[in-house]
Formats: sequence, C-alpha cells, structure tokens
Amino acid sequence: MVHKKTRFDSHLTEIEHNLKLNLWEQYEQKEYLQSWPLYTTIATGRRCNLHCAFCLNRNSPSEAYTDLNLDQFLQFTAPIGKASRIQLYGWGEPLLNTEYRRIFDYVTTKYPGTRIHISTNGTLLTDKWIDRLLAYEKCLINVSINAATAKTYNQITRVNLFNSVVKNISKLVEAKQRNKADDFVITASFVIIKTNIDELPRFVELCAHIGIGYIKLLDLNVRTESQRDLSFENDNSRVRHIISETYKIALDKNVCLDTLIYAPVTYLNQEQIPCNYSNLPIDLHPAWMQVDKILFLPERGECYEPWRNFMVMSGGAVYTCCRGREIMGNISKQSFEEIWNGEKYRAYRRSINTFRPPQACRECPVKTGHALH
Repeated sequence: MVHKKTRFDSHLTEIEHNLKLNLWEQYEQKEYLQSWPLYTTIATGRRCNLHCAFCLNRNSPSEAYTDLNLDQFLQFTAPIGKASRIQLYGWGEPLLNTEYRRIFDYVTTKYPGTRIHISTNGTLLTDKWIDRLLAYEKCLINVSINAATAKTYNQITRVNLFNSVVKNISKLVEAKQRNKADDFVITASFVIIKTNIDELPRFVELCAHIGIGYIKLLDLNVRTESQRDLSFENDNSRVRHIISETYKIALDKNVCLDTLIYAPVTYLNQEQIPCNYSNLPIDLHPAWMQVDKILFLPERGECYEPWRNFMVMSGGAVYTCCRGREIMGNISKQSFEEIWNGEKYRAYRRSINTFRPPQACRECPVKTGHALH
C-alpha cells in the first residue's frame, strides 16, 4: 500500500512539474519543447452500436476505424508519460472493444494519478463497469446523449435505447454519490443539430434531474455533405435565441454549460454566463487556472493545442486536435520526440497565433472565436 502511495505521489509530482513547464513554454511561444503533452488521446476502437445521423460514414475504409488490442496500444504509450489527462476512446463506443478492460487496467496501474477521460454513449455502462471505474475514481466520464426525449433520440441514433441510457447514467450518478467519489466527474454532451436544437432547454432540465451538473455543448464538426445538411451554417438566429433561453435555465438549475473543457475561448456566445469551474477537481480547470500564479490568459482567437495536445489515431497517425486535418507524423514509424518536436508541430507553434495560421486552422471555432457566425 505504501509502495502504491509513493508511486501515485511521484507521478502526480511529475504531472505538476510538466504542467508548469508547459505553461511557461506556451507563454514564451516556444517552438521546441522540453515539456510533454498535457493531454494525450489514443483512439482505442471504431465500432459503435448506434448509427447517429451526424456521425461520419462508418463504411469508409479509414485507419481511424480499427480496434486496438493491448499489445497495439502499448506501442502508442510514449506520450502518456507526464500527461495530466489521457483520453481513451476513438470514433465509436469504446466499451465495445473487448480489449478495453485490459487497456484501462494497464493505464490505471502504470500511470496512477493521471485523469482518464472516457466518452461513451452510455448503453454499455453495466454494474461491473461502474464498479471498475469508481475503483480508480480519477475519471471523467462523458455520456453523449444529444436528446431529451426518446423520440428525438431514436431519430438521431436509429435505436430505441434512450430509457436504458438514462437508467444507466442514473445508476452511475448514484454510485458516485454513494461512494462519495468527489474526484469522479460525470458530464453529458449535446451536439447541436437541426434535429435536436428545440430540446436543448429540456436537456438541461433532464441532466439536472439525473444529477449531472456539467454539460458540454458542441457544434457539429462538418466534414461531409450529410453533416452540412444538419448544421446551422447559414441560419442560426433561432439557435442563438434557444441557447440564450437555455443559459437562463442552466443558471436556475445550477448546471454548468461549457464546451470542450480545456478550450481557451467559448463557443456559441457563452460569455453571457461564464462556466463555474469551482465544483470540478482542479485538474479539470483550464490549464492556466491550475497554478498559483497565472502567467497569461489566452486572448480570443488564440490556440495552444500544438503545445499541449497529442492525438493518436488507431493506425498511429498523430494530429494536434480533433479538428486537425494535417497528420503530424505516425508514432508506429517514428519516435514520440521526432513527432512532438518535429518540423510540423514546430511549424504549427510558430504560425498558429499569427495572422497567417495553418490552413487547416482557419475555419476552426477556436480561431474564429465562435462556432455559429
């Protein structure tokens, strides 16, 4: 027990030192970094038991859609070393991967104290999984629901599992409360599309009723024509009105509305009601708020993903973020250091916060300052 405690404290110290160094290198706009990524994503699988209308075409022959076994996963673990958060999921439902339990157990044992971020659709949150997640405790479990009624949920996902998902989430919340697991965080996400926008206020009320106090609003990441048909690229006046009304409900229900947790700017005109991070563990606050002396606060339009993020797809391809279109390298063929301080990453750090950012970044909401414009 003492040995485990020592390893836990030692790893937390490494994470803290890396955070401070990384923030300093962000502030100095360094191209070549001594620090490691703060956030590492490793896509663990592709399969899904839902067929969400806004999802990418799963019939396309893409490297992103391959389940990882533990041996394959181990080839990608170099960037985890000092990360404060590791995301263990891909484009599908991670719990469908039969090797996911072994991957989860490996990370919790090898990197104690690292926050594990899992995004799930909630359909497979069995009692066994709930017990396993709470046993580690330092998890962030996001449940992608995207609807407030069974009718809309069925329309979006093409399956009749809404009531089952709500039941599973309720059991997870109850288990967290029963175990007094303050370091265990449950959030819900809502991708805003034409099909569900009218249910957004009701969604906030549903989450408040279940016991979820943190909601991530996501704009649709448009990559295909079918996705474009669901987006509000050309008409968003109704959306802005609904979101404005939703903020009022969230304030009344003490529910925090946010976007990507560590995004430096707000999407969807969120300035009306700043998100209250005080109820979250300190490691889930924006990075620059986790230290005693804040070096800087990012300005609107500034992006620091190339300094802190390392996203590995299941084939080994590395991206700076989920909206990135350019491959930084392949960790199956190159070392972590060759990619992290390679020419492509350095070029992004050199140009992303100038008036000529990389082409792939010029339409990103972080760079434009908002998602709906």
